[in-house]
Amino acid sequence: MVALSKENRVRYASKEASVRNTGDLAEMLEIPTLFTAQTVQTAVVENPGGKPWRAVHSAEVLLLGDSFANIYHEENLGWGMGAGLAERLAYHLRLPVDTLIRNDDGAFSTRLLLSEEIGQGSDRLATTRVLIWEFTARELSVGDWRSVPMAHVAQGDSSFVVPPRGTAFVVEGTVAALADLPNPRTAPYANYIVGMHLVDLASDHALDGNQALVFTWAMRDRRLTAGAHYRIGQRLRLKIRPWADVTEELGSTNRGEIFQDNLFLRTPCWGEEVKP
Repeated sequence: MVALSKENRVRYASKEASVRNTGDLAEMLEIPTLFTAQTVQTAVVENPGGKPWRAVHSAEVLLLGDSFANIYHEENLGWGMGAGLAERLAYHLRLPVDTLIRNDDGAFSTRLLLSEEIGQGSDRLATTRVLIWEFTARELSVGDWRSVPMAHVAQGDSSFVVPPRGTAFVVEGTVAALADLPNPRTAPYANYIVGMHLVDLASDHALDGNQALVFTWAMRDRRLTAGAHYRIGQRLRLKIRPWADVTEELGSTNRGEIFQDNLFLRTPCWGEEVKP
């Protein structure tokens, strides 16, 4: 039994909401008109004063989760927002809740999220007294259970470029490796981010390395973007910024990792192509 703080109690509000959608299977089959839309009742959680609920990094409760934790939280999944597992936990506990959630691959991706935080010196477990890990039952038989380090380890190769927080600059680089790409017709989620390893970096900005791990859009609303057509050996011009600057917005989006040479353990950047 773990005794949680009584000083941080919060009286969250809960209000009923109605959401109507056909669901992702009908969307993937591209025959939504054959299915009647479903209506579900959700309970949206709000902070005192009617402000939207938000995760709190210093909370004593940390939730690791996948799309089942996100389905009523992330609006682009089609079932509303503000009523996810984290919100409901916070409401019933009357306590702030911290979250590390990524759609799909619950056995691996949430552990990787936590590893990234700890590896970069941001100990998300420092104030955690209860850790709740949600993933689908199928992960027990078909999940990715490879080892992920949970310690702050100085990276031996310092040649990977990561802009300081709050900054961005333009680089040119050659694609040396790419993560797997989704098939829009079979992918379970409408949005996808692809990882790529860039080498031989050049820039007008002074760089402290010559390579980078960069994530960029590959699919949005089930439509492939330019990032889905990049090829190994291609020279790209990108505006990059630290992944930490976009985590709140994009951190839960399904993404493709590069596992060769343990590149998935590198600190990543977010990149957007710059046209000549």
